[in-house]
Amino acid sequence: MAFNLEHQQSPVWVERATTAVELLQAVPLEGTLRIADVGCGDGKLKIALGALDRPWTWAGFDLLPQDVLVQQFDITTDYLPDQAFDVAVCLGVLEYIEAPAAALERLSARVPLVLFSYSFPHSDEPVPEWVEPRRGRDDIIRCIRDARLERCAMSACTEGQIELSLCRRKAE
Repeated sequence: MAFNLEHQQSPVWVERATTAVELLQAVPLEGTLRIADVGCGDGKLKIALGALDRPWTWAGFDLLPQDVLVQQFDITTDYLPDQAFDVAVCLGVLEYIEAPAAALERLSARVPLVLFSYSFPHSDEPVPEWVEPRRGRDDIIRCIRDARLERCAMSACTEGQIELSLCRRKAE
């Protein structure tokens, strides 16, 4: 399954990465921000991170790595290394998987913060066959709750069609 490889040149991906960096600016952690880019594609987030006003490290993970520096990773089954990252960024990935709450919970089991995007196309737009059935905003809020996360910050881009959420694990 090739997912959306042919669509990676769309300006929407750059806008999504830029908006993610704006949310990362406010992450209240001292020192170098260690970022796991899950579903990194061709690395647009890594390029956008150049605008981040703090030291950072980046590691890319993708089901279909497009660079030798990117580790193969299946968000539906794999776990990130324990305590290796401060934040997992997951842009344009949850739309492709059947169980986004389980993926968010798996990411947050090893990383204190998860920043993800979700696309809400207009209802009259055709949905590609590789996208799971349309989910609404209430469904994504339910996914956050089911993953035992709480939203710390939120932003939107592409005229509100894409929302980005920065979440942390709920205190037990």
